[in-house]
Amino acid sequence: MYDRRRVARLGDILVKLGLCTPEQVQSALAAQVLYGARLGTNLIELGHINLDNLARGLARRAKLPAALAGHFERRDLAIQAMVPADLAAKLKAVPLGKLAHDSDRIAIAVRDRLSEHARGELAFHLDVEPDQLVEAVAPELRLYYHLELAYQIPRANRLLRVDRDRSGVISVPQAPPTASEDSDVDMPAW
Repeated sequence: MYDRRRVARLGDILVKLGLCTPEQVQSALAAQVLYGARLGTNLIELGHINLDNLARGLARRAKLPAALAGHFERRDLAIQAMVPADLAAKLKAVPLGKLAHDSDRIAIAVRDRLSEHARGELAFHLDVEPDQLVEAVAPELRLYYHLELAYQIPRANRLLRVDRDRSGVISVPQAPPTASEDSDVDMPAW
């Protein structure tokens, strides 16, 4: 059974990593009560954190690698085409490509850890063994954007980003460049 006390809370992790202040987390929690969605989505919408830093916090909590902007920019369209849209939508998973240092393994961006059955389904379509899949955590805003981009799966209105200066709909904002694209969880670039 799930024991919440054993799983670190995302807000605590982000504060500990210096990516948010406790006050920013509190304001995002208040927004979550009013508008729903996940804490990270509210932090992004309030402008308290960028997508890559959120991915790093999520990765730390899940003990998985982070799927960062650069990973999505280098995605392998042929590998993405191997996974049916309905499966990608059901699993909330987007294949990114083969690992640079190990071309037998494929990185998969996920919102949450995949079940053993889900890993098996993806592995079947990607023609690999389940242990050849490397799950990397992505914030839901970036993941749903790429599900739409790769598979034409429309995002819910709640997950569309609004440009408050021009009041027009825009895509998920890219995080500012950082000195390093690697996550705190050990994972080579692909």
